[in-house]
Amino acid sequence: MTRYLLSTQALADLALESEGPLRDWMHREEVPSRAVWVSVMSFELLKTDVERLDGVQKQVWRGLFQKALLRLRDKTLPVSLAIALHSADLSALELHVEDQANGTMKRLDLSRQIVAATAMVENLVLVDNRRHYHAALEELGLSLLDPYA
Repeated sequence: MTRYLLSTQALADLALESEGPLRDWMHREEVPSRAVWVSVMSFELLKTDVERLDGVQKQVWRGLFQKALLRLRDKTLPVSLAIALHSADLSALELHVEDQANGTMKRLDLSRQIVAATAMVENLVLVDNRRHYHAALEELGLSLLDPYA
């Protein structure tokens, strides 16, 4: 059975509990819940984003976040020593990602490196929308599935 690691984007989409490419793929492929995992870092990234919101939007997302946390807490992978060391190796590659706020390129942040390292170390398929830096990671052994394509 193939096992999957949800990216932070996929976790957010799952938390929304609405139809979309991720849910379509999960239903079409009949992905069992026992095959789906989340990195603790994805919860950190999503929580950080939620706390940056204002007003009603923040309250709505806090509720969605709590539901996702309760539903997936037993499916959350910690950062092991092997993952931390692999992340350090990825850091040496100086991968870049587009800053969505202004379109400039910035260095891939530690949290996303750790998510990728988790997939690689745990031999999981990363479920994420493809970004240009994924090609370099695939050359190093990352398996990527893009249900958003």
